[in-house]
Amino acid sequence: MFIYILPAGIYGQTILYVDASRDPGGNGSILSGGMPLQLVYYSVQQVNKDAFLQWTTESEISTAYFDVERAADCQSFERVGRVRAVDTSDEHDYQFRDVGVEGLAATLYYRLKQVDIDGKFRYTQALPLSFIRNSDPFLSYPIPTLLPARQRCL
Repeated sequence: MFIYILPAGIYGQTILYVDASRDPGGNGSILSGGMPLQLVYYSVQQVNKDAFLQWTTESEISTAYFDVERAADCQSFERVGRVRAVDTSDEHDYQFRDVGVEGLAATLYYRLKQVDIDGKFRYTQALPLSFIRNSDPFLSYPIPTLLPARQRCL
């Protein structure tokens, strides 16, 4: 399985997991157990004080919905939202925003629970999201120093 961790941007950290079966030589999926769909990718990123999840599926067969679950300890997950599945064989893009969660914990974990029409379900791997505070002051002007001109601070 290939895991891409994108560098922190202006809005914070983005972690993107990509289905290994899409890569030549790949031999796995980020979903546990056999899924009646192909999860092409999913990601979580910080947008201001929110967590923003995106995922793409294809070949959905008998998929009813996705529950978005969150935990502060990667063990005690609770449902924070539900997104109805399109349930067709085409590629579908989904998204979910968990609003105002920046202060809940230093790191939050998100996973998707894919639920079939018959009630069977499977989970994705948990995605960690560590929040970067955007409200910290940034000084953009020189600060006077008592160091000699040739000495460098490391």
